[in-house]
Parts: sequence; C-alpha cells; structure tokens
Amino acid sequence: MVETLEQAVADIGSALAGGDLSAARRHFDRAAHGSPEAVGSLVLRLAATVEIPTGTVLCGAGIDVWGNPYRSGHAWRCGACPWTGSNYATACAARSAADKHAQEHPGITVLTACTVPTGAHRSG
Repeated sequence: MVETLEQAVADIGSALAGGDLSAARRHFDRAAHGSPEAVGSLVLRLAATVEIPTGTVLCGAGIDVWGNPYRSGHAWRCGACPWTGSNYATACAARSAADKHAQEHPGITVLTACTVPTGAHRSG
C-alpha cells in the first residue's frame, strides 16, 4: 500500500508522539518505497512539521528537532535564520553549539525539544 506523503507525515507524527518509533519507521519506509526522490520530499515535509518559534533556537534529540524517525544523535535549528546543526553525539554538545549560535541573534532563546517520550527514540 502506497500512502500519500501527507498521510505518511501525519502517521509518522502520531506514532512519534505516542512513543512508537517502530511504527513511525514503518510509515516512513512505506511512504519512501525505495525512491530517493520520495525520501527527500518526505524528510522536508517532516522537518516542516516541527514548529520553531521565531526568536528561538530549538535544540534536542535529532528525532524531535527534525520530526524524522531515522534521525540519530542531537541537533539544533534556528527560528531566526536557516542555520542548523545536526549529528552531535551528546545533548551537551548540541546545546553548546545552539547557545553559541544564539549569541549571533540578540534576544534569541534556546529551547529544548522533547516531543518523543524520554528514551523512546532509543528503542527500535
């Protein structure tokens, strides 16, 4: 069964919000169906579902920051400019980089993302 990308994004988001990484990955795999073009489009749509308030840098687990069930490590994304940082080995390293980037934007705040229940992104 081939899902629409919109339905896949909704299903992936629901699965991640419920802490079911295996289900999120199944939805991703079904939607991507081995097509690099579909993967690229899906990844962009998933990233767009993560709200980054203007005036903030969002920092946390890669899954939370990008909305992608296959992201690993830690990451940050800026709501004031297009800059991002991904694939940090530790939360501390990602937060440090996010704090450093935030200094480039007067008055910006660094927020920690946590849409996936603690530890859920480590399973599966």
